[in-house]
Amino acid sequence: MKDFERLVRLLLAVGHSAGELVSSIRSSGVSIQEKTIGDPVTDADFCAQYLIVSSILKEFPDIAILAEEDPAEVLQVASDPRLNTILSSHGDITPHTDAVAIPAGLEDASIDECVVIIDPIDGTKHFVLHDLPGSVVLIGVAYRGRAVFGLVNQFCTETIVYGIVDTDGVGSSVGVDGLIDRLTYRVPVLPDPVNGGSLQSIDLAKTSETTTDGAYHAQFAGHPHVWMTPRAIADLRGPNTCVLVTTDVYWRPAHTALVAAVRPTHLVQTGGTGHKVLLFLAGAVDVYSYPAPGPKFWDSAAVQAVAAGAGRSLTDNVGNPLRFPTVTELAEFRAAHPDAPATITDEACRHRYGLLGIDPASHGVDRDAIKAVAEAAAEGRDDLEFGWGRV
Repeated sequence: MKDFERLVRLLLAVGHSAGELVSSIRSSGVSIQEKTIGDPVTDADFCAQYLIVSSILKEFPDIAILAEEDPAEVLQVASDPRLNTILSSHGDITPHTDAVAIPAGLEDASIDECVVIIDPIDGTKHFVLHDLPGSVVLIGVAYRGRAVFGLVNQFCTETIVYGIVDTDGVGSSVGVDGLIDRLTYRVPVLPDPVNGGSLQSIDLAKTSETTTDGAYHAQFAGHPHVWMTPRAIADLRGPNTCVLVTTDVYWRPAHTALVAAVRPTHLVQTGGTGHKVLLFLAGAVDVYSYPAPGPKFWDSAAVQAVAAGAGRSLTDNVGNPLRFPTVTELAEFRAAHPDAPATITDEACRHRYGLLGIDPASHGVDRDAIKAVAEAAAEGRDDLEFGWGRV
């Protein structure tokens, strides 16, 4: 078996185990702190990253890895006796044994040219607030700057989708067919956001304390949202309607401009890049967009590969294909910033023009208007994407 297939089989197993680990830690009690104001991180994030990274390095000790959380904090938290006991029960990982379809263009791909890109919990704020659908495990692989593998594990529904595509986007995804019927929870929908809605951030609680079930729903008290299943949202779509999904918390002037540009009849506001892309891939919405600098490489690498494998286009809002750091670029960045705090790394890893997905079956979406919104929002942000993502 060639190295790239070995890596894929390992990541499929690791992604499954990481979701189980996060659920186990949640059941035993989660410790929460803040990286910055309003940006929580938990011991579940740290432990999931420890499990993923350590499992990869056992098999591929020299592979390049880009992960969200600080490695020193990951090692420190993983040594906690309680967490170490939980970790040890998830550490015996057997690579995936079912058939996987490796595109011909990747059969001989060198591991030396791969970067594994990891978000141990995408949507941590929603995890803290017990909005578990908004929290997923994301593992991606970039090869020569393009996302070629991605796994999304929505652990609360035990839903795993993955995609494998070559650098030209040729490949397939597993788990996308019938996805909408596995997403049986409800998400908040704002009717008529252009004329009658109240466009704003929901201002989710900036908490570093454990919350209780129902905490997320309570944040919407006083807002005119209705709660609908993804299937019910999909039923809203038609020639005379447009359903847009975007953020519920990181609302910026660009989001208000986005609504004016898209003119949706319904606005889904929910958390987690991975979760919003799942709704897009399931066919629940016409458009997914974050129209400003925000999503980072670890938010997008996995979902981009899954989307491409499912025949969907996920680009930035200007229309550029998503680019990720090569092994050389990542090494050069780290050499140039050996002591950079996480905040600097975060900014360097942001997509300058955000993320955009438009369902081919949608009607009358003005791409040029969306592009103008994103260009205005990114003006002056030459620090993003290591500098090489600029056009």
